[in-house]
Amino acid sequence: MTFVTTNNSHVFTNVLYVQKNVLLDETALKSAKVDKDDLGYPRIDIVFTKAGRKLFADVTRENIHKRLAVIVDGRIVESPIIGSEIPEGRKLPEASRSSRRKHSPPG
Repeated sequence: MTFVTTNNSHVFTNVLYVQKNVLLDETALKSAKVDKDDLGYPRIDIVFTKAGRKLFADVTRENIHKRLAVIVDGRIVESPIIGSEIPEGRKLPEASRSSRRKHSPPG
């Protein structure tokens, strides 16, 4: 799949190799919404179910220093690098604040 970012009017297209098995799906979520961080950049706010919180903690613990592709309707909407386990299950790892994300088609 491709993931397009822009930074200071430069466009970067990254090819991400996304594994086929889904680690988390919508059944692990209580809610999800797009919001903005303190600097006005888009961010995805997620609240997991109890089971989803545990699963998200496991996924983040087992994939430190790897990208977490967030895919909605077949498109990557975010792909932050996991820096550490996120046991509380309230937010995604922070993505680069210097880049704005664009939806990209599967490819």
